[in-house]
Amino acid sequence: MDFLSPNASPCADQAWLDRVRRALDSWESTGTEPTSSILGTGAIEALERRMARRIGVGHALALPSATIALRVALDAIGVGPGDEVIVPAYDWTAAVAATTSLGAVPVTADVSLPACAIDPASVREAVTTATRAVVVTHLFGVPADVAEIRAVCDPLGIPVIEDCAQALGAEIDGRPVGSFGSAAVFSFGRGKLVDAGEGGMLVTPHLALWRRAVERSQHPARQSLTGVATPVATGLATRMHPLAAILALDGLQAADAAVDGRRRRCARLYDMLSDIAGVVVPAGLSRRACTGAAVPVGFEPGAASALANAGIAVDVMPPAYAPLIGPAFDTRGQAAPHAARANAWVRCISPTGSPLRPRRGEDGEERSSAARDA
Repeated sequence: MDFLSPNASPCADQAWLDRVRRALDSWESTGTEPTSSILGTGAIEALERRMARRIGVGHALALPSATIALRVALDAIGVGPGDEVIVPAYDWTAAVAATTSLGAVPVTADVSLPACAIDPASVREAVTTATRAVVVTHLFGVPADVAEIRAVCDPLGIPVIEDCAQALGAEIDGRPVGSFGSAAVFSFGRGKLVDAGEGGMLVTPHLALWRRAVERSQHPARQSLTGVATPVATGLATRMHPLAAILALDGLQAADAAVDGRRRRCARLYDMLSDIAGVVVPAGLSRRACTGAAVPVGFEPGAASALANAGIAVDVMPPAYAPLIGPAFDTRGQAAPHAARANAWVRCISPTGSPLRPRRGEDGEERSSAARDA
């Protein structure tokens, strides 16, 4: 919107402010104890409990962003100067930033296309004696094959951290992403399924790892309350803002319906695209529930015409990221031809304002339950 226009809204943030007010009213009517980022009480504690329960792990820690949560997770598992962390060669820069902020070295592993998920075979090739962790990003809300990554890492004692910033509610074989690794992170930033303006969450099944994360990020008073024997007063203060916790908690209360809608829309899109000439969908979709705002596909020449001829009304957008293998990023790693090809070949598909129209067979019946349920 052009905010200098005479037709501009008197307050461009009005919808945001209305949602803040609703969240505050909801918390005021239900909150039972004061919210304190120093102690981790009130809405912060309630948000952590709800996220741990949703993912099916024992422990959660609210933090200012998913990037900070990645840094805290890496720090908590012992990543330090000179260590290597394997990251996808095609991704947002969070894993690289978190790694380098600890003095560690990001090592890129190639991805599989069109999902742009880190490739287990490339991870195996990237592992060295200096590898201390692997970050698996569920990019575009499409779950990566964490089990295959674990099969590489577990025998070597290498922790796997899931980056679920874009994948709240996504599942593999009915199991939530974020429950497969030693730790996982989620985002409550702008544009995410749960939008608190900013915010992140670290979840883990391991009490010892959670306590180390608390020690490295929270106020000494909270460290004492959570069982840290000797609280550390020299760490960075990386606590979630109380208002962000209230907003995220309010958003999670409505998340089930939003997640269900995202899953059905992604399933329907992939079902409709699966037989379009020149469109390549990711493999293994029968095992995955995706929750992205758009779905990644391979897009060959002529695919746009095939979509139009099939009467499928969608937006076709290039992916928003760049390979992490260029001169702008200080990374190591072997050749990553798929990451280098991603921007030229992968496209993200989302519905337009028009309703999605399923293709029908000769008997006039819709082709799949995914189409019926959407």
